[in-house]
Amino acid sequence: MLGFDIVIHKLQNGNEPASTLKAPTAGRLIQWFGGISGTDWLDALVKNGAANCLGGNGYPIAYTARIKDVIPEIRSVSPESIATWMDPVLIDPETGKQTFDPGPLSRCSLDEWVLINAWDAS
Repeated sequence: MLGFDIVIHKLQNGNEPASTLKAPTAGRLIQWFGGISGTDWLDALVKNGAANCLGGNGYPIAYTARIKDVIPEIRSVSPESIATWMDPVLIDPETGKQTFDPGPLSRCSLDEWVLINAWDAS
């Protein structure tokens, strides 16, 4: 399957951006499979100065960004355009379709920094 497994981690020190691929984390906030263009939104955040790419070779490619910049980007992605939402996921009782559960991210401070790992799944 071509694409990227995207995992967003809470940083132990969320008051500052991660500076390395191995920054200490305090747990996973959300994870999903993003398809072949799964890192496009991250690259756009980097281009706009809202995120930093920490490098990597796809195993993973790491980014750091603030929650306030991550939540709108994730919400703008249609679940139908993504191969599979992995966790956390809700099933809409009316449509039976998978929907994004922003709960864990919503409970973070908007100014908090997170580590985002994009794992090459090809």
